[in-house]
Amino acid sequence: GRLPAARPRALARASWARPSRMADELVPFKACAESHPSPVALQKGSSSARCRCGVCSANLGRRLDLLEARVLSHWHEFLVHKSEVQRKFEDVFAGNKGSRPKGAVAAHLAELERRLEVAEQGARAAEEGCEVSGKQLTDLRQSAEEMQKGFKQLHGRVGQETAELGRTSTELQRTVACLEQRFEE
Repeated sequence: GRLPAARPRALARASWARPSRMADELVPFKACAESHPSPVALQKGSSSARCRCGVCSANLGRRLDLLEARVLSHWHEFLVHKSEVQRKFEDVFAGNKGSRPKGAVAAHLAELERRLEVAEQGARAAEEGCEVSGKQLTDLRQSAEEMQKGFKQLHGRVGQETAELGRTSTELQRTVACLEQRFEE
């Protein structure tokens, strides 16, 4: 087939583009057609059924030119329609970029969103657990510091009491020694 660019030339060659010549040549064809085989016989392709006059072959050439012009015309319409449909599809696909997909893709996205939500809940729970653990650790540090202070104070008091007891014991021993001396006297 020819490309659509060849269309104007084909239209110029087409017999229907020159009505005056065609009308003059159709008359001899009608007169010649009575003595020649029918188009059905010509289609079957038998060699005896072929017409050998120049009028029939010229008419066949014109008919082919007409057919070519029609095909090219339809081809041009098809190309125009194809470009319009392609533009519409591009518009539809461009408009649907923001919309939600359907079918298996939508099911897969729903599953991914569900898994993401579960992971977010787990992360929130872990964060809350870290906050609670952090608070417990802070409380434990404060308690340890308070206990350390308490142990230091207790150690200080035990040291004071021990020193006091030591002094008291020394005084008691002196007193006992004095009493023994007095008793012996």
